[in-house]
Amino acid sequence: MAITGVGLLVRGVAPQVILAANVAAFVDQVGQLEEHWSLILWNPWFIFGGVLSIAAAALSLSDMRVQPSPWRLHCETPHGRAPKPLTLRR
Repeated sequence: MAITGVGLLVRGVAPQVILAANVAAFVDQVGQLEEHWSLILWNPWFIFGGVLSIAAAALSLSDMRVQPSPWRLHCETPHGRAPKPLTLRR
């Protein structure tokens, strides 16, 4: 999820950096209308999606660190000892 977020951030920021740096005379090939359309409409959504994806990945990672594994809950008691085995009575 974080990789997707980074990709979206790069997609949102890269066109503006390319246009600002005029890499390979790219500005001459792109009209002002396309430049403003990209700046106003598309790039903010890519940046917003990237930030949201990275935040979701960070939150899910922190949730995994806080909550113990369900397997550990099944095998141990809060005191750190294994529970006594269950015996069937007749």
